[in-house]
Amino acid sequence: MVLERRFSSAIAEVHAKLLTGPWQVSILTTPQLRRYRNRGFQHGWRLVIPHGEGTLDFDVLVTEHFPHQPPRISLATLQRFLVWPHVEEDGVLCLLSSEATINSARPGEVTLSLLQDALQLVLESEIGNNQQDFRNEFTTYWGRKCPEQCIPVWSLLSPDQESRLIPFWSGKEFCLIGESTEQLEHWLNNATKKRISGSREYRQGILLPLPQLPCPKDFPKNGRDLIACIEQSNAKHLIESIHQEGLEGYLAVLAGKTPTGTAFGGVIARVQEKLRYPAERRGGSIIDGFRPGKAPKEVVQSQIKSSLSISLTTVERADALWIHGRGSDPKVKTLQSSTIAILGCGSIGSHLAFLLAEAGVGKLVLCDPEPLKWANVGRHALASDSVGTSKAKSLATTLKNSYPSSVGFDGYCKTWEGLASSMPEKLLTCDLLIAATGNWTTEASLNAWRKTADFRQPLLYCWAEAFAAAGHAIAIFPDDGCLQCGFSPLGLPKLSVTSWSEKTILQEAGCDTSFQPYGPIALSHIVSLAAELALDCLLGSVCESTERIWCGNKRLAKDNGGTWSEEWKSLVGDREQGSFTQELPWVPDKNCLECSFI
Repeated sequence: MVLERRFSSAIAEVHAKLLTGPWQVSILTTPQLRRYRNRGFQHGWRLVIPHGEGTLDFDVLVTEHFPHQPPRISLATLQRFLVWPHVEEDGVLCLLSSEATINSARPGEVTLSLLQDALQLVLESEIGNNQQDFRNEFTTYWGRKCPEQCIPVWSLLSPDQESRLIPFWSGKEFCLIGESTEQLEHWLNNATKKRISGSREYRQGILLPLPQLPCPKDFPKNGRDLIACIEQSNAKHLIESIHQEGLEGYLAVLAGKTPTGTAFGGVIARVQEKLRYPAERRGGSIIDGFRPGKAPKEVVQSQIKSSLSISLTTVERADALWIHGRGSDPKVKTLQSSTIAILGCGSIGSHLAFLLAEAGVGKLVLCDPEPLKWANVGRHALASDSVGTSKAKSLATTLKNSYPSSVGFDGYCKTWEGLASSMPEKLLTCDLLIAATGNWTTEASLNAWRKTADFRQPLLYCWAEAFAAAGHAIAIFPDDGCLQCGFSPLGLPKLSVTSWSEKTILQEAGCDTSFQPYGPIALSHIVSLAAELALDCLLGSVCESTERIWCGNKRLAKDNGGTWSEEWKSLVGDREQGSFTQELPWVPDKNCLECSFI
């Protein structure tokens, strides 16, 4: 009832405001509202506005969510779809972005402001001042010209390059284009098999970078238009080589720059019927009378121009630079060329792998000797369909499916010692090595190996304290201390955030099946802490040994019988409530026994 009263009050306020304007106002009838199918408009007004020597009709339209949802303005009688920018098929104008906010307490003022924007749009459109908007939002308008049932094209192409031949693969659900058949094969092998059907036959297409993307009125409509685009891209020699191979058809991809990156549009060109000579040579093909491959180019080109039928299709960028930063994040190139090894693919390591892959790290080496068990599923990145399989291998497969453009995600069902012994290059060639085993014996051994193997890249250790009430991520650089510098010989950290009156390690009903009791929500802060430090190391933001500590909310520790340690309280002072990150230098210990063994 409150929403209904708010709606009625807003309608009355807008109506009163509209009556003060220089236009004729009438309330839209139900048949008039039906013109805007599937829009959900509940109420509207028709405004007849003096304009030049005639009038301009606007419809002001609102849904049941008005005034919290802004009104929409429509061209009531003019058909300007794909003639003027920001006009949809039914005449509704796009005046606000989806992220725009409005003052719902002033619906009348909001409506008048939108009407002014609509009038300005009409004026600019009439004199052609905003045609560049078509190019800036090219993919939207190109998609509006594509048939509803068109097969979308997914692009792995590198933007901003010269015209060239490109391979493509066509399946039942999508078409994939890329720089090479090897790139396409890599992507298809990584992608989930459910989406890949049909043969692995690769065909040739052509990329046509244009000096300026076309407006809708200049979109290619026939073979001659397409040939004109090819000539504009200085690619005539490339298309001739495709035509010499066969006259059945091909895929052309138009490309051009926009303020937000390169945009693509696809054109599927097909020969309408078998090309033939004039009537006196009925029954003969176009190359009859010529030796194979010797038909005059001008004859072939003329016949192709007149016989090609074309259809437009959408092209969506699926390359790594676009996926991981919409083409605007320069850090992605560095991350794509980086390799990280994660030792331990449990509750921390598995989620860490997903975050790093999502951030754009191109190569991950995942190592864990254990299978996924049902007890792991509640806080692991893998789900029940992976129970019984290798954590590392299943995680690698899942990540490949999720990010098929990745350089490579490899899983090894081994201890890290086994991997270092059988394939030492997998660790020694990494840009960063992450230990997420949560086991002091294992990580102390890794700390010692680092010196004997002369591993010269940063090594990051991460773990959670009891109940994930706090967590640590430590990046140690060569010749700048070691893990042992911050621990006792028994593996107890010199600085702990929490203190517990009772034992916090729990035991399952089995041998050697102890575990730390914590949930995925508390753990997420610690995973993010480690992921952020990992990226900082790769990108050069952190260049010396550093520790970052997550101090969780005090209530989490208190509810489970814990409190802050005296060492921690003396370090951070009165920040009693927690929920913050503390960064500290990792100071080498001059008395460290491990550091003395060189």
